[in-house]
Amino acid sequence: LLALLPAVVAHVPPDIDAGECCLKAAEAGGCPDVPPRGVPQLRFLEGQRVLSRVENPGGEAAWEEGVVIGLWYREACWPASHPGAPYEIRLDINSRVFALVDHDRIVRAASAAAVRALGTAAGAAGGGAVAGAGVGAAAGSSKAARFQKR
Repeated sequence: LLALLPAVVAHVPPDIDAGECCLKAAEAGGCPDVPPRGVPQLRFLEGQRVLSRVENPGGEAAWEEGVVIGLWYREACWPASHPGAPYEIRLDINSRVFALVDHDRIVRAASAAAVRALGTAAGAAGGGAVAGAGVGAAAGSSKAARFQKR
């Protein structure tokens, strides 16, 4: 899965739902204090609000709001050659997930317009729901963003 998901988002047409979504983070997983060497620049920093595509019980995908809490998430069982997942995200529903790729198919900016657009698209298609439509500052995000400056 570590190698498969990047290939899926790179090659599957955007109008096809390949089931890609963020995965539940392990209790022992975490993010390093410094980024791995040679990794690409990411779109989001710690503390930024995002929408994450997650799988609900029953298998249906939905967009959940959350905040990026770490960059380059890793689990101990992952091969040393893998740089990690670009984002660790704490969802507003109080669970932690990680995004294996930095792509709009699984993680997007949580602007008010994006939340409205996803809600409209999901309603029209009868697809996954958008949870937590309110957009605001990340609660308790006094931590400075690591790794990148913009």
